[in-house]
Amino acid sequence: MIFSQIDYFTSHFNLTEAMIKLEQLRQFLVVSQCNSLMDAADKLHRTPSAVSMTLKQIETRLGGPLFEGDRKRDLTPLGRFVYTRAERSVSEHQRMIKEIESYAKGDTGLVRIAAVPSAATQQLPEAIANCQQDRPTLHIELHDTDSKAVHAAVLSGNADLGVASLPFDGSSLAYQQLASDAFVCVCNAKHPLARSQSPLSWSSLAKHRFIHNGLCEQIEHPTVSELSANAHLRVYNIASLLAFVRKDMGVTLLPEGSVTDCRNLVTRQLRDKSATRNLYLLRRTDQTPSPAVRELTQAIIEQFTGSCDPSPKPRSPLQRR
Repeated sequence: MIFSQIDYFTSHFNLTEAMIKLEQLRQFLVVSQCNSLMDAADKLHRTPSAVSMTLKQIETRLGGPLFEGDRKRDLTPLGRFVYTRAERSVSEHQRMIKEIESYAKGDTGLVRIAAVPSAATQQLPEAIANCQQDRPTLHIELHDTDSKAVHAAVLSGNADLGVASLPFDGSSLAYQQLASDAFVCVCNAKHPLARSQSPLSWSSLAKHRFIHNGLCEQIEHPTVSELSANAHLRVYNIASLLAFVRKDMGVTLLPEGSVTDCRNLVTRQLRDKSATRNLYLLRRTDQTPSPAVRELTQAIIEQFTGSCDPSPKPRSPLQRR
């Protein structure tokens, strides 16, 4: 008879699992642990008759008793089998609920960021540190690359957020301006332009060898276009670019915030104040961001601007500047 009860339970478990509610199993566990129907009812904040009815419903579903006698102290073999399975299921359910709640609050999950090097080395470390201070189990991946690659990563879904210097005119991206900094001339410390104490004109740059970089494309001025077209050296990685400038192989133009290592270098302001680089926070508009992405978005915005608005706004298409 004992083995037939267990065999019946195991052979019908998939069927009865949907019929027996998790709360019923939890009440059964409490009764088993209290060894008293009255004590279990007090702990569950239910009447003894209600708890007794729950146990009866489980026994009816399984076709056998869970306890020996009416005192609810000793489990039957079927009761012991149910107890081990119920304990595991209730524990797993509680763990799952905690994980879901943690994810919903943005405390867990993975956020992938693609960013231009200047943002990756200056503002983002502080923003990420602030976010992870309150969320130590949050996983973050940061890849630094150029603006075009940032756009491609966000568009393809390989990055959840992007920080780039060029707004993209695609309809599937939303972008929010984070910061703006002026372009400066960067030259070797012994270069003739390094001795200039006044802002430089475009014509003064035309007299010297010029090293083109991708950020120069944001400056809409014929002299800069001509300098870039005639440049004998094109370098797109900023660290490598600055190494060539240190070798005095030419001067270049960079946003002031991009020049983080000024060893043997001098930056000079430009007379044309319209030459600026804007940084934008990018994300896709056709996907709902995860809670963790929303939390990190807010941390990034606060780090750059002090604002608490976590939602990049969709903008009308802009031309590259």
